Amino acid sequence: MTNNRQRPLYPPFWTWWLPSTLIGLVRAPLYGTIALCALFPLYAKVAAVWPYSDRMWFIVGTMLIHSVLYVLLNGFFYLCDAYGYLQKYKLTRTTRMMPTKELIRETLRQGFVGQVVTAPVTLWVIYTYALSGAMPLPTDDLPDLLTIFRHLALAAAFNEITFYFGHRIFHEIPWLYRSVHKQHHQFVGTIGFAAEYAHPVEQILCNQGPTVGYCFYMAVHPLIWFVWLAWRLINTYETHSGFCFRGSWPQKYLGLTNSLTCEHHDFHHTVNKGAYGSVRMDWLFGSLDSFLLRETREKGSMY
Repeated sequence: MTNNRQRPLYPPFWTWWLPSTLIGLVRAPLYGTIALCALFPLYAKVAAVWPYSDRMWFIVGTMLIHSVLYVLLNGFFYLCDAYGYLQKYKLTRTTRMMPTKELIRETLRQGFVGQVVTAPVTLWVIYTYALSGAMPLPTDDLPDLLTIFRHLALAAAFNEITFYFGHRIFHEIPWLYRSVHKQHHQFVGTIGFAAEYAHPVEQILCNQGPTVGYCFYMAVHPLIWFVWLAWRLINTYETHSGFCFRGSWPQKYLGLTNSLTCEHHDFHHTVNKGAYGSVRMDWLFGSLDSFLLRETREKGSMY
């Protein structure tokens, strides 16, 4: 953290922080609500002929979404790196930022164990002791549109707030950083697969907890959970991918990518000074200094 005399001027509350927060908390729930409505007819047909238990529907659906996105999205980013695709969107990488082959292999090994061995047991326990009898049946109708939107917005807010404080604690308590969080920071320049490369304690408290907390506490409809999980995974894989799609048509016209978030979290890994959560949370709790100084020095502004 820089001292007070060096602190940069933060973007204004009324013209940057508040609009950014409102847009951020509306955009994803809005797209999620649209996706839910579009997917529900197909979802209902599959759920109607599902031959196994509701618990298995929850477990298999969750694992399938997780594994498919993990392989497809991160595989796509990996191939872009390997064959030089989309390099105009690639964030700066120096030699020290490049992950070793051994680190990548260990990341894939840990990912395989987590998704194939650990996940089924964890999901079975969660459903049995927390969601059984509380979560709507797979064949139940969706709630009204406002309720869907509210659930997705609150899930996003819960994730954003709890991740920030959990992540910041892992950085600001030295022994926690050394013994737990440092594993994730073995990736100086991140790749998509690195998003889930973390100590088990961090996985539970900082990654999984913020993601599942609201949806599991509120026992939302299974399809709401599936769509929220998919959006959350897409977001974190892109954020760790090392690509920033600023200026691309999906970002410029549809707001479908997360360019500022990608730059912000990539800065956190490559420089490791502040930038603990979303830009909005870092603005609110004064941990945006180093990122703002870099942006001002290199671009004149972070906009």
